[in-house]
Amino acid sequence: AFMQSWNSFLWPLIILRSPELQTLQVALQALQGQYTTQWDVVMAGSVVSVLPMLALYVVAQRYVVQGVASSGLK
Repeated sequence: AFMQSWNSFLWPLIILRSPELQTLQVALQALQGQYTTQWDVVMAGSVVSVLPMLALYVVAQRYVVQGVASSGLK
């Protein structure tokens, strides 16, 4: 549920009009122009958007591995 909320794009794109309230995913989309795109800025923003999910995984890695191990799949 956290990943779904973090990566939501369509709902904030429709609802939010103020640039100060935009989510990171909507702001990344706004960086892409019709004819040119600053790929260095877009890639840096993509790395920043992945960091919270990576940090959450590192913190909860023990529980993820334990859940996979106890699921009974071999």
